[in-house]
Amino acid sequence: MLAADVIFTSAGRTTYEIASLGVPAIVLAQNERELTHFFASNEFGFLNLGLGYNVSKKTLL
Repeated sequence: MLAADVIFTSAGRTTYEIASLGVPAIVLAQNERELTHFFASNEFGFLNLGLGYNVSKKTLL
């Protein structure tokens, strides 16, 4: 992850690891429960796009 330019991740514990590395990350929640994880938010430097299956390919690009 350290060598990545950007990381795509779910909203789980991995967000803490990514934050410690300082690598930009785009969050795609896997389920409704992950939407309640407050750390994976813009306030903490993440671009959270919500539920991954609702995000269009156009938005990802």
